Amino acid sequence: MRKLRPFMLALCIVPACGAAEQWIRLKSANFELLTTVNEKKAREAILYFEEVRAFFVQSSSSKRAPGLPIRIVVFKSEREYKPYRPNEVAVAFYQGTSERDYIVMGALSEETYPIAIHEYTHVVIQHSDLKPPIWLNEGLAEMYSTLKPLGKKILVGALSAGRMNALQEKWVDLSVLISAGHDSPLYNEKNRAGIFYAESWALTHMLSLSPAYKPKFTDFLRAVSMGNSSANAFQTIYGKSVLEVQTDLHAYMNGGKFQGVLFDLQLDKSAEAPEVEPASGLDVGLTLAELRGASPAGQKDAEAAYATLARDYPKSAEVAVGAARLAWAGKNIDAALVQFARAVELGTTDPKVYFDYAMLSRQSRGTADQVSLLEKAVSLKPDYKEARLALAYDYMNAHKYPNAIEHLRQVKQVTKDEAFAYFSALAFANNGIGNPQEARKNAEAAKRYASAPAETESIANLLQYLDRKEKRSLLADIEPTIAKNPPPARVETSNIREIQRPTIQEKRISVAGLLNQVDCLGKSARFHITAQGQKLTLLVPDPAQIELRGVAAQTFDMTCGPQKPMPVVVDYVEQADPKQHTQGTLRVLELK
Repeated sequence: MRKLRPFMLALCIVPACGAAEQWIRLKSANFELLTTVNEKKAREAILYFEEVRAFFVQSSSSKRAPGLPIRIVVFKSEREYKPYRPNEVAVAFYQGTSERDYIVMGALSEETYPIAIHEYTHVVIQHSDLKPPIWLNEGLAEMYSTLKPLGKKILVGALSAGRMNALQEKWVDLSVLISAGHDSPLYNEKNRAGIFYAESWALTHMLSLSPAYKPKFTDFLRAVSMGNSSANAFQTIYGKSVLEVQTDLHAYMNGGKFQGVLFDLQLDKSAEAPEVEPASGLDVGLTLAELRGASPAGQKDAEAAYATLARDYPKSAEVAVGAARLAWAGKNIDAALVQFARAVELGTTDPKVYFDYAMLSRQSRGTADQVSLLEKAVSLKPDYKEARLALAYDYMNAHKYPNAIEHLRQVKQVTKDEAFAYFSALAFANNGIGNPQEARKNAEAAKRYASAPAETESIANLLQYLDRKEKRSLLADIEPTIAKNPPPARVETSNIREIQRPTIQEKRISVAGLLNQVDCLGKSARFHITAQGQKLTLLVPDPAQIELRGVAAQTFDMTCGPQKPMPVVVDYVEQADPKQHTQGTLRVLELK
């Protein structure tokens, strides 16, 4: 069950907690294991996890493994494990952090291996494109927890004695099981969870391995992961009602024949011969501190642990990074910025540190040079997409269009959610360097991915601007011909009188807020401002006529499109323009 309840930690300072035991570190192709058990058992454990991982990779259609590094921590005794376990009955648990996934085990035994693999299955599912309902998520984890390596093969579908015994109790209706959610008593209450897990395991076993259901199980899994109800998927995929599936399940579990499958395994050589070395005090201390800090109840202990590590290892950038992430998670932004700055000063080579430092500084209006930090991130990791995109958008805001295009072009693939911002940035940048053909092509691409009205309108305005620009270019080619044969001038002067217009004093409204977006409308513009919790849209008929305050220069350039929220004070005339969808006309813009 993928739940980590808050837990209290014994008061001791890392690495003193682990100082009494000798820690070793094993590293294979895909796992890192820190432990106080003997080397022989540690080798068996890391090989077991490599075999399980190989099964998941080689049996899946995507051939992909979990994206984050996985570190396994195995304690030798109950005394060592007790300060870290989530509750009194957990013999193993999963803990995810922003940097890696942890599987923590209280011992290496027949009891802990299935639970550890159960949790590893959740890691695999979490990092996949699958979103199965809770009964199937737990059913898959239970079924794969019994994986049995047999030489160069692995057995899937071994029976679980514990779950078979639980099924001797009264079953819940299948309609109730497949409707259970994360807050359901059936899933959460200790005296009912046993039958939930047992039935989920049995149903998953039948669907994925029995001859009658196995051929269409992949289609079923895909259907429920896309949001279809289990009942609907049973009917659509198998042509059976929930009651019919329930009848089949009872017959399957009461029968004497169960299906198992043997898979061939291909292991990397390093899986069978991992690197083994004594673990450093710094490595152990950082690991235990990170595990403590992952729980809200362990924040204070983790802070003390990082303080001790900083004293013992004053030149370690890793300690500063760990302290920064702990402070960030605890919403102590000032402390996080200080620790990130220290990590950079100490010469960290982790590209994500530079990226996170830049993003945190941006969100909190810190003083760090965000562009330099992002440049460092992409120099350390050229394929760092998130850093490339952030850097390109910063260059866009600074009107450094060639730099923006350079970084955008180095992004090889974007997701659907990233596509609008990516293509619209390319469109505006190409327009900025005078390349209307590329700008139009990129704008058309962005148009396909626009989802919000403001996005659609922004790209439509750019395309209209490009249309007008193209027409002006055509007229410029025609004008020399017209100039050679100008039409005769005709001016009628009768009845012309000069009329003096009366002076009208405008009534202006002044408000403070945040400028979020600028829509370019050709010669005019539209500003989107959030003020006092309300959205305010103002027309700028002629940007050159706006009175600008708060900057030394007489002009101030802004990039079209979404802006980094900018504090402003605006004076405007309340004058609605339904055609332009504005509430007033801007007269004064003061930058704070």
